[in-house]
Formats: sequence, C-alpha cells, structure tokens
Amino acid sequence: MNDSLEMILCIPGPWQSRSDVIRALVDAHGGRYLMAGLLLYDSEAKDSVTVEWEEHDPRMVSAFYCCQHDEATMSALASHGSVLYLRFPMDMTDQRERLLKYTDALKKAGGIAVKLETSGISHPWSRWFEWLASPLLHNHYRAAVIVAGDADGWYSCGMHQFGLPDATVPGDGEEVRGTLEAFNKYLLIESPELRSGHTFSKDADSPRRRLKLTADDRFEPDHLFHNPHGLWQMEEIR
Repeated sequence: MNDSLEMILCIPGPWQSRSDVIRALVDAHGGRYLMAGLLLYDSEAKDSVTVEWEEHDPRMVSAFYCCQHDEATMSALASHGSVLYLRFPMDMTDQRERLLKYTDALKKAGGIAVKLETSGISHPWSRWFEWLASPLLHNHYRAAVIVAGDADGWYSCGMHQFGLPDATVPGDGEEVRGTLEAFNKYLLIESPELRSGHTFSKDADSPRRRLKLTADDRFEPDHLFHNPHGLWQMEEIR
C-alpha cells in the first residue's frame, strides 16, 4: 500500500525492545492491548491497527523540536529507547476515536509524545488529547495541520488527512498567515463548493484573493506530505 494513503503516527518511548512494549502494555492495561507481529490489538473492541517497532533514532529530537515541547519532553526524547509507528486510514474525521484510543493506550504504556508523520506536526500529550478530543472541528485542524512560511509565502501541510486540498498564500506577516488559517478552517468546517476563479477574504478589512486549484507539486507523489487533492493558490487581487 502507498504510504501516502495512510496517516502515520510516530510515538517514541523508553522501551528498549519489543518485549518492553508488550510488558508495558500489560502493566498499564491488563490484557486489553496486545502487540503481536505488525498489529496492536484491542481485545475488548476486537479492533487492531498496524504497528511497526524501530530502534532508537538519533534524529528524534530534531523531528520534534519545532513544535513547542517542554524541556522535560525534549530530554525524554533524547534518551528514548525505541519508536512505534501506527498506521491508520487517511481519514482524520472518521478515525479520530481510534486515534485517541490507541495513542492513549501507548501514552499510558510510557509513550513520550506524538507526531503525525503525514504532516510533520507533533504534540505533547496534553495538547494532543485536548485538541483531538474536542468536539470542535477547528481544534481537530490544529491537531493535524502544520502551517509554515518561507521566502515565497505561507503554506499548509496536512489537509489531505481530512480529504481536502492544502493552500498557499504569497507574502509574509501575520495577515497572510491568518488568511491561510481562516481559509483552511473554512474548507473544513463549511465544506464550500469552490472552483478556480472564486475569491476569498478572511474578513471585510482584508484583501480578497483569487483561488486557483493546482496539483501539489511541492512533494513527490509518494511523499508523506504530498496532497493528492491538490493545492489552492491564493493570489491577491490588485
């Protein structure tokens, strides 16, 4: 299966071996959660998710660095024993309860923090559960989508986890970033029927921008960040 069709979660922990993970799950949950082969199994719900175990990864600190983790979390990441990768269908809305369930199971078994490999965003546990467990769609967006800027403007990564295109806005400053965030939340919450040539403005005092839906050529099609639904280009109307 193409990885780009799955959401992949990264959870480092103190475990020195697969056996350590299995013991930690039993200690935390009795016999409810079992790890065997490539499955993490919930015996109570008769449900399972694909899991991969990997040894200590020296890149883990830099992978989590950009998303505001406290000193204790960063120290634990530096000394982690191994990493678990969980794979879910690419549907954040449909999979949200399963995401909460399995990440909670691994948190209680010693998991340090969580990172969405399919967008690059990472969270301490408190923030992950607060946002993902919220009934509000804009908090699910905050849990799943990363927004970044470079010399060309601001762009998002992770909207494909909701089955939606990402977006990019040329320019710099908080007004530009705010426009991008408002547009993405509008897509997620309102589900508008948009076409190239339509316009968008985050409020009456902000510039209107013309929309153009293009292929997401920022990443190769097999890259985890690639959005198969495309990319909305938001050009200011002059």
